Amino acid sequence: MSRVAQLDSLALDSELHQGIWSEFQSQFKPVKYIDEWQLLLHTLIYHFSTHTSVAGVSTYGSQLSGVTYRTSKSTLFLVTVLVRYIHKKLSTLLVRREGYAKLYRVAAKWYHCYDLANFLSFLARPLFLSPIHRLFGIRCVRALDDPNFYLSTVYSGLEFQNRQLMWNALLELLNANFFNSHFFSKRSLVKNARPTGPEECAKCRDVPNNPYSTSCCGATYCYVCVLISLDIKFCNNCGNRGDFSAIPLYAPPRLTE
Repeated sequence: MSRVAQLDSLALDSELHQGIWSEFQSQFKPVKYIDEWQLLLHTLIYHFSTHTSVAGVSTYGSQLSGVTYRTSKSTLFLVTVLVRYIHKKLSTLLVRREGYAKLYRVAAKWYHCYDLANFLSFLARPLFLSPIHRLFGIRCVRALDDPNFYLSTVYSGLEFQNRQLMWNALLELLNANFFNSHFFSKRSLVKNARPTGPEECAKCRDVPNNPYSTSCCGATYCYVCVLISLDIKFCNNCGNRGDFSAIPLYAPPRLTE
């Protein structure tokens, strides 16, 4: 069974919990009992996103990764949610007490060493994801025989593609409305200015559409591109930042700023 699938299941579960918790914080802004609010929210997420089948217990992340846990739902809740809350509260309590702070730090170092050894063992033979999983005997097994695995994987892929499309559209919007503004055009285009031929627009580097020629260097522009260049007073071909004009290549009228 793929080790990456098991690690991905943990990462996806963590992303789900952290995303919903961040949204909860931004909306309700809890000030007191933050750990308890987080425990309550994680408990609700676990309850509604975890399902039990004949193959085992499947969380949100394990369903998308094609793995399942051979244990009971209550035991997995203890390991994934409750143990973290207990560890956070216990560590805060022990660190504040001078007599137990040193003991806690020593125990934490030993646990980290054991965690590293468990991870190396996991890489050699993927049985237990963490020492806590090993302690409770919780193992990951392949869930490809689950009929919902393929459907969940398809939905996951489509969701990822939709997210990529959204970011691409956002970047295009920023590029069109922000980075191509007058402020950036006057500065960044000077660095990118280079001579062009008569069959290439000096701004968009494409075949000129309704071509115009500038008075400063005779460069060829599209009609829309030359309007922008005249407006910002910058020629992409020669780098001129003064006043210049443009005339159409196939008609005598002169176009000025």
